[in-house]
Amino acid sequence: MSSRNPSLEIGKLTIALPLSQWSRFSGGSGAPYWTILACGLEPEHFTVTRAGVIECEWPHPLDPDPASFPPMIWATNYSRLACQTLFTMFFAGRDYAPKCIIDGKNIQDYLQEHYFEAYRALGKAIREAGDLFDECVIGWDSINEPNPGYLGTADLNAHGKESVLRVGPMPTAFQALKMGMGHACEVENWKSGSLGPKRDGSVTVEPKGVRAWLDPERDEEASKEYGWSRDEGWKMGTCIWAQHGIWDVDSLELLIPDYFDEYKGTVDAGKKRSVEFGQDYWLPHWRRWAPVVRSVHPEAIHFVHSPVFQVPPKIEGPEIQGRAAFSSHFYDGLTLVTKHWNWFNADALGILRG
Repeated sequence: MSSRNPSLEIGKLTIALPLSQWSRFSGGSGAPYWTILACGLEPEHFTVTRAGVIECEWPHPLDPDPASFPPMIWATNYSRLACQTLFTMFFAGRDYAPKCIIDGKNIQDYLQEHYFEAYRALGKAIREAGDLFDECVIGWDSINEPNPGYLGTADLNAHGKESVLRVGPMPTAFQALKMGMGHACEVENWKSGSLGPKRDGSVTVEPKGVRAWLDPERDEEASKEYGWSRDEGWKMGTCIWAQHGIWDVDSLELLIPDYFDEYKGTVDAGKKRSVEFGQDYWLPHWRRWAPVVRSVHPEAIHFVHSPVFQVPPKIEGPEIQGRAAFSSHFYDGLTLVTKHWNWFNADALGILRG
């Protein structure tokens, strides 16, 4: 269950393993620490490189002042390097990060299989605890706030329309990649105003050579501790997206700005089109997850949590079994930012949909 989105209803309980901004080690809640290392990232360098903003380390781990943490900046972690990379690998590693092989599997399969087994283990524990299913635990939420990561980004060198909530230093995806490799960048700075986010000039983020990527020595330690084996084709200490030809770490040139916009999967093979995250990547994950829940809780209600800002994909098949409910949640953005009711509001969903 997510601390920001508890699923309690009239004494009944639904179960969700949250991935809000992936992990508390990347500024949110959900996945354990080892998953970040498995993806080749160094969480101890997220704050310095602005790959993620973490309250206890703000503004710098060597001189933290958590009281100065800007209001609502935590929400910007969704569009920063760590979350963008982690969710892209989780949902679409096979298509967009084929070099990421660990224990003989692509990182997508490696992460998802562990995710499914976590659900299975929880389900078995609840079942063995006694008469809880269908009396106390009535259903399961598939994944909290599924994030497309980079998928669907039309231009890595520009802010997308989905980046509505901007607070503090806000790099473009390409600036974030450069900062993740230790390079200084002058980025847009934003603050919360009475009418929402307001541009507040620019600031320079200076990582001073510190990288958000796991160096080989740390990876060797992690491999021994967690027992995995990483393929030699996945080079540690450098940006995995540069390894896939998206940009050049020497010339700092962006080579394929629309790498994540073009669909690279097997459905519609040969047809050039843009990614539809919900249909192309969220739904296949949901179809693999649903039978896992039913294997331990046959009468479970599936609380279907599709991508928040997208029209839900149509689900046809045996997984529903007449026991499902649409459960995507949405926050009143202006109230969330200003912390009080307003006599006016903004149609954030309408803006995002053009």
